[in-house]
Amino acid sequence: MTFASRAALAAMLVLCFLCPLHAQTGVLHELWEGVPGDAISELTTSPKYQQPPDQVRIMQSFQAESLGDDYGSRLTATLVPPTSGQYTFFLSSDDYGQLWLGTDDSPQSKRLIAHVDGYTAFDEWIGTEGQQSEPISLEAGKAYFIQALHKQGGGQNHLRVAWQGPGLERAVIAGEHLRLH
Repeated sequence: MTFASRAALAAMLVLCFLCPLHAQTGVLHELWEGVPGDAISELTTSPKYQQPPDQVRIMQSFQAESLGDDYGSRLTATLVPPTSGQYTFFLSSDDYGQLWLGTDDSPQSKRLIAHVDGYTAFDEWIGTEGQQSEPISLEAGKAYFIQALHKQGGGQNHLRVAWQGPGLERAVIAGEHLRLH
């Protein structure tokens, strides 16, 4: 293969990657190590949070677990509902967690819809006040910015985001409804 054909192939791959019809599914998971404390504010005010994350991975569903102690993480995606209607979101986290949802695919449109101040048991969806959103009207096929913040001090740890809506029993949001943002 010649240099020119390699360059053309590379350009085509870049265009294909940028094409929304071929957008990669999943959730971007960014993790900052060595951030002590339990509260979200201890992550967002840490000088480390202003730097690139220590780890980056793509998750195939909206969850992360068993990643050690003294870290903070951010999970970000674009949510695309399969059906129009009312959806309720649920957050399960150990330690603190926040769930943000946009009115469109812009991060600037996000608002806090659920939070855990302290911790919940794994898959505990309704044990503490605030960890369940109010019903939110979403349109089928429309893209919505979604983001969760998680802060882990010590001990057990997990972050899981579930939803329930038209034709969907409560379940962790699967990658088929999530695109990398």
